[in-house]
Amino acid sequence: EGEETITMAVSNRYNLSWARGQLANAYPAPHARRYFDRLMASMRERGAVGYEIDFLDFNYLLFEPFNTDLEAAHEWLSAMGDAATAHSLPIQYCMPLPSDLLESVLHRAVTNARASHDYQPGGDNWNIGATSLLVAAVGLRP
Repeated sequence: EGEETITMAVSNRYNLSWARGQLANAYPAPHARRYFDRLMASMRERGAVGYEIDFLDFNYLLFEPFNTDLEAAHEWLSAMGDAATAHSLPIQYCMPLPSDLLESVLHRAVTNARASHDYQPGGDNWNIGATSLLVAAVGLRP
């Protein structure tokens, strides 16, 4: 009695050293599924209702295997998507490249993608036209 319930969405935010460490822990593919299963299970236990993977563009640009191995990014996103599906957590892609959006059609857990730039005062966050067309074309919500 007296316990408070907190509903939350969890985000992986970008930090160069952390991102490289996180990607290294979640790669290669056999490790990726175990990593994401543990992560998603832990999130569900704590009341998470969604998962946002942020700075997808930097993940690809800064993690060498994604630039040198044709299957690496697919295997990584598949492990993430499969684990999220198994733990009933939707995924939001943030700062996705067109290749991420095309990949999303393979993963039921991916429900939406952010179509705007980062939220900055006085910015043009309303300008989602071109990006939202691709987001909608692959069946996601911007």
